[in-house]
Amino acid sequence: MKKKIVSRYCLTVLLLIIAVLMIPSYAEAAKKPGKKTVKNLYHQFLQQSMSGSDYFITLDINRDGVKELITSKPRRSSYSDDIYSVYTIRSGKVTLLGTVSESSSYNYKASGKKKSIYYNKKCKAIRDCETGPYSTSLTLYRIAGSKLKQKINCTAIYNRYRIFQVSYGTSRPKSVSESRLNSLEKKYMKKQCKKIKLVLNTEKNRTKKL
Repeated sequence: MKKKIVSRYCLTVLLLIIAVLMIPSYAEAAKKPGKKTVKNLYHQFLQQSMSGSDYFITLDINRDGVKELITSKPRRSSYSDDIYSVYTIRSGKVTLLGTVSESSSYNYKASGKKKSIYYNKKCKAIRDCETGPYSTSLTLYRIAGSKLKQKINCTAIYNRYRIFQVSYGTSRPKSVSESRLNSLEKKYMKKQCKKIKLVLNTEKNRTKKL
């Protein structure tokens, strides 16, 4: 009799453990919107004039099965940078994660009519490029929670003093040699990065590309 009670108790405990372990997966599945829902939400968003999105593309940046929406407006001038807004779906709504830029003076043919971003699939991150008269800053941004957060940054300053720095995540910048910086830029910002072209925000492209 005691053996039956013990076996039933063990079975009950085992079932409870299995149920507890399965709860997070069910919750995660419930939070993740379906492809049709994502497409409809992005379609409605791009139709709204208040979105200010003249170019767009969808890309699953963090490879979680839900595509992000990346939009951009025409550049103000041939010398201005391209600014890209990155959105995802949170609680059934299109939510802004952050923005990245691509300098028109860095490895870029300024036409004003074409838009492209650079994506590092291995790092699950998109590139931000900012240049100044004597500086270049290249950053990979990944999705963390509801924001874009830095993964790696490479900065070169050519002024009175030549400064080369690298930082990972939220760590403080670390000084490196010029050759080391060039090596990291080549690996993370160029070689591993794929150029992704945006398309015009038209009804035809919304139907075809979303």
